[in-house]
Amino acid sequence: MTNSSAAPVAFQTGSILLNELRVRQDKVNKQLQAIDELLSHIKQASPTHQNYVALRNKYPLLDDPEFRRILGISEKISAWKWPSVDVLVRVRNSILDRSNALNTEILRIEKDAKKYAGAAEKRMIYCEN
Repeated sequence: MTNSSAAPVAFQTGSILLNELRVRQDKVNKQLQAIDELLSHIKQASPTHQNYVALRNKYPLLDDPEFRRILGISEKISAWKWPSVDVLVRVRNSILDRSNALNTEILRIEKDAKKYAGAAEKRMIYCEN
């Protein structure tokens, strides 16, 4: 990559991809937090509708149709049903796998970005001379 015009392009492309992956990672982290809260409520006692309303205020994600589909719950807000512990654990494990894969990809792109940044810097110095 040294003295190559491909380095700046790869760096820019990697930066855009890195940003997209970080946005996805943030979404996954919010899903994990919401699932952990749901698990906590279900394990402590018989959760009530008031518990759901409080959780929904804290995690608006609970009303997201995509998130509800992941949990196997109706997309209708009025049709809330507490998922089982088993379902929550399986979904949590799946989302955790996704989180780990995203982290691995983010680390790889960050490593590549450093390499491309170094190559781009060398190219700029080479072009100036």
